[in-house]
Amino acid sequence: MNSLPLRPGTARFAAAGALVCASLLGLSACAAPEAPSAATHSAGESASSEHASAALERAWAKAGDSDMSAAFGTLVNHGKAPLTLVGAETPAAASVELHEMAMVDGAMVMRKLEGDFDIPAGGSRELAPGGEHLMLMGLTAPLLPGDEITVTLRFSDGTTLDVVVPVRDTAGADEEYAPGEHGSDEEHGSTEHGSDATAH
Repeated sequence: MNSLPLRPGTARFAAAGALVCASLLGLSACAAPEAPSAATHSAGESASSEHASAALERAWAKAGDSDMSAAFGTLVNHGKAPLTLVGAETPAAASVELHEMAMVDGAMVMRKLEGDFDIPAGGSRELAPGGEHLMLMGLTAPLLPGDEITVTLRFSDGTTLDVVVPVRDTAGADEEYAPGEHGSDEEHGSTEHGSDATAH
């Protein structure tokens, strides 16, 4: 079938109409909503660069104005593979050590752990006064009740976890250290960093 001849100017109108449609389609595409940005992680949550399976639950640190303090809580492994905590750090102290309770010369004393904190898959490990804990050495400022400090946990696989740790006021008592350990009388003159008489 033969096409009907276009009246003068009709071709120009058709071309202009096509351009208008293309422009409207482009504007529609530009107006499409943007994809939502990644959610900001709240305190204690794991960021993308942090360990997604680890947590330090019910964390707290002992208030004090001496050179030392300690942080406690429950290390939890939500993953299907074992975790190993190899160290920690915080802006609140010059260094952080993994400490344990051990029998030395017939007495239970606190000392630096010879090794790391292993957490089984789907399990937990308690850090508590009178037992294993994170020893904060060389406090940069007194830890006051109500303060919060950030502790970065380091794992053997190279991942980390930042944990916001509240500071609590607790009654402490002197503790025994193995000879030469941090906190011994000859080194610091004070050995308090726990929260009950049976532990610290």
